[in-house]
Amino acid sequence: MVEKRLNGKLVPYYAKPVALSPYAFLLDQQNANHFVSLLMPTNSAAAVDSREIGDESIYTLGDTRMTLNSSSSVMQYEDPGKTTKSTRLGTALNKGEAAISQLNLQGITSMHYFSYDKGSRTVSFRSYAQGLPIFNSLDNGLVQTVSSESGLTTTFSLNNLTVAIPTSQALKTLPATQTVLTQMAAAGYAQSTIQDIRLGYYWRPQSASSQVVDLTPTYFVELNGQYRRYTEWLTPQAVEGQNQPAAQVIR
Repeated sequence: MVEKRLNGKLVPYYAKPVALSPYAFLLDQQNANHFVSLLMPTNSAAAVDSREIGDESIYTLGDTRMTLNSSSSVMQYEDPGKTTKSTRLGTALNKGEAAISQLNLQGITSMHYFSYDKGSRTVSFRSYAQGLPIFNSLDNGLVQTVSSESGLTTTFSLNNLTVAIPTSQALKTLPATQTVLTQMAAAGYAQSTIQDIRLGYYWRPQSASSQVVDLTPTYFVELNGQYRRYTEWLTPQAVEGQNQPAAQVIR
């Protein structure tokens, strides 16, 4: 593996096909009350106001607010009292790591820094397996923090990885990085539009157990701020969608 520049960004290039092991992991599944008690501690439960609007459950305590989307099991915690003027990466990382420590996640040791968007001040931390990041369509295993003059916002999932489960699945062989880029070009994607390409694991729930997920190795390609498995981008529907405005592209 070597690092090469792709549209100004250093990305890992694998010169030959790569064989990786699939994995299975147990999930830590918490409910909203668990995080309300962690992030909104109070001597009186009645002090936390809760209400439901559509798919969202909203909890407020003073100026702090927590919103749960029941469809995606993603929560957003907002604390306007924790303001930050600096846009430096170091400051954002310190604020982000402090916010994650408050969540008391069981699988915190498998979560690492993934990226920083200076424009929006968003730090992304992802769960990793065997040194590779994990992706899925519902942002499970992803924590994002935004530190700004408006306060601190932390977005996270109720579902997070805990421990690996032994599996007898065979190694999966993936093509070289350049082969993937060549396939993307053949499908109609200009290389100048590709923002990132990463080897990683795809988080797929097991049908036999809601508390276990399978992690399948594959390449992920970022286009218009969206990470998808490269095979998903190669479908005719995805190619057509890429020709639409970014707001119309469905993740």
